[in-house]
Amino acid sequence: MGAFQFAVLTWQGFLLIAAAPAKVRAPRRFAMAVAGYRLAPSALPLAWSVPGVEVALGTGLISSWHPTFMLRLAPQSGSRSKPSPSAAW
Repeated sequence: MGAFQFAVLTWQGFLLIAAAPAKVRAPRRFAMAVAGYRLAPSALPLAWSVPGVEVALGTGLISSWHPTFMLRLAPQSGSRSKPSPSAAW
């Protein structure tokens, strides 16, 4: 990983951690904002879990964990058979 990529990922980690306290201080206000997006039937559990996820991901990014490990879990491009032209419809 290059120095620039490391700096960007570290900065993103700090931003995630810095965003969490505002959500913890006013959970109902954040839950109302989440409910406005109509992502889930009940926005309260989703709103309570977001700050924890932000802190966990931010800590991981600061400690040099980065999400590119998911690319190793994805199937390789040549491992799937190519669809036939008639399978497009």
